[in-house]
Amino acid sequence: MAVQTSFYSNTVTVGGTEVSVTAGGTTIQAQTAAGAFALVVDVNALAAGDEYEIAYYEKTIFGGTQRRVVLANLVGAQANPIWTSDHIQLGVGWDFAIKKIAGTDRSLSWTVRAIQANPIFEPATLNLTGWWRTNFSASPWKGNGSAGGSGSQDVSEATNPPAQGATVNGLIPPDFDGTNDVLSGAAISTFFGASLQSGAMLLNIDAVGTGTPSGGDGEIISDNTGVWAIGTRSSSGNKAYFQAFDTGWRSVELAVTIGSWVAFFWKHDGVNLSFKVDPRAAWTTAACGALSAVTGALRVGSARGSFSKFFNGRIADVLLANQNFSDATFTNIASYYNARYGLTL
Repeated sequence: MAVQTSFYSNTVTVGGTEVSVTAGGTTIQAQTAAGAFALVVDVNALAAGDEYEIAYYEKTIFGGTQRRVVLANLVGAQANPIWTSDHIQLGVGWDFAIKKIAGTDRSLSWTVRAIQANPIFEPATLNLTGWWRTNFSASPWKGNGSAGGSGSQDVSEATNPPAQGATVNGLIPPDFDGTNDVLSGAAISTFFGASLQSGAMLLNIDAVGTGTPSGGDGEIISDNTGVWAIGTRSSSGNKAYFQAFDTGWRSVELAVTIGSWVAFFWKHDGVNLSFKVDPRAAWTTAACGALSAVTGALRVGSARGSFSKFFNGRIADVLLANQNFSDATFTNIASYYNARYGLTL
């Protein structure tokens, strides 16, 4: 049965530079989620002297040229406070866009709604405690809103933030240089408990790190006290590991691919650590009790402060939760990664 799903909601001040509806910035995206999409815009703020143009972008074939099609020119105060497009069949490299032609910059709210046989999963429906995703412009990396408190949790760095990286499906991730780039946030107790957590991350590794599963020095994401981390190393091939400290270091280590986009999934229930780097694989586990502390600050792109170990690569999406997700939820997150970022994980 077809279902109408709302996603890509935003409120942005629109001026003379065209704004991407799906990203909220001025870079037009190339979304590949397929469906019949409609744009709904609150245009109540428009007044005499204003003129705004609404358009959509799409490609006819994968690898083709993205073309722009004007949908509407809205002039002056609108008799109808909400403007809605028809549903348009999209799915090859699309976006909606809005720009001011004349008049005053206005704060506009909108959402994209899709009619799909199989609705796209949106992590915003989850009770997330932390969520950061493209588009990245500069520090801070703003928290993305969800059913939980993730929207209020930014990660930032004043001196050595990551740069903007090469895009994935038109979306800009932070690019960590492997030398000193880092983003820091609140204490990890803000995001999960000593015996309960789930997480997922989409990343592209340029080079593996030099830590060890038993050393508490994972460089991709960690806490500054040193009881929890995810890192990489070279040991009979490239490896990724999830490590935590209860009364000693416990870890799960798996082979990992570098130079392409991969998804990490992990959870901890106070009894076992569980980790996988392929959404279709079974979990690999290791016994682990409650973390010895959850007071250290979250660090993205760096091991804990006593180690000079930094991640080399791009991170497109990170989400954290103070619960154990079901396998079905992790599968949905993988599907979301494929749809948003144009991947086949």
